[in-house]
Amino acid sequence: MHISPYKHLLKEDVTSHCLQILCSLSRANHYIRTTQASLVKKVGIHRIKSWKEYRKLAQKLKPNTIFYSLDPHPLRNPPYGLKLIFYHELDSYIFQDYAANATLYKTKIPIQGLDKSEVPILPEDIENFIHTQIGKTQVSPIHSFWSL
Repeated sequence: MHISPYKHLLKEDVTSHCLQILCSLSRANHYIRTTQASLVKKVGIHRIKSWKEYRKLAQKLKPNTIFYSLDPHPLRNPPYGLKLIFYHELDSYIFQDYAANATLYKTKIPIQGLDKSEVPILPEDIENFIHTQIGKTQVSPIHSFWSL
């Protein structure tokens, strides 16, 4: 059996070459992780409390559509609430208002029907309000299961 005199050199060369490969893989893995982290944007849900702030954001971001939903608000008299939602990129902006006597508390949209058989807030009132306050944008209802 023949043993090469360069056997120890080959092992060292292979070992150093393997270390170089591992280091470059580690650097590449780190680069990929940092690049992915910078590319991935987190999804945000922003609950806006004041109407002025919501209006300012909508005017600045100019959404194509603002969605609205008439929701029950059982602790109010009458028991109605309004939710406005618009999306910008991966973020959603939500504004909630609730009834206070004959109008909604924050937006002052009138409540028409105080009887349970009547429609509490007319879609035309919501659309007109959004068009006058924010500008020309599409307004679309979201029907919740309780109103069906």
